[in-house]
Amino acid sequence: MLEQNITDNSELISWRNYKFKSSERIYLQAYLNGDTYLFSLRRSTSLFDNPIYSVDITYLVQQNKRSSAVVIRRKIINLINDWWLSSNTENKENVI
Repeated sequence: MLEQNITDNSELISWRNYKFKSSERIYLQAYLNGDTYLFSLRRSTSLFDNPIYSVDITYLVQQNKRSSAVVIRRKIINLINDWWLSSNTENKENVI
């Protein structure tokens, strides 16, 4: 399941346009909530404690300030799918 900061176009565009400090990063993180995997964008200053998946996607989100939310979301979904297909996790039927 994707959290609102990935599914909502305006929120995704706000991540693209946000002016981070040079030390701040954007992470795609996943955690397990019962039997459901939840994917969320997080700032490096507010990361989940025990994510089951975490990757820095700052460049992916902010590389092109003209990228649409659809293009950014497609890249994020590709990362999730690559991780999903390469993982040995059980309960795979509960993702997206």
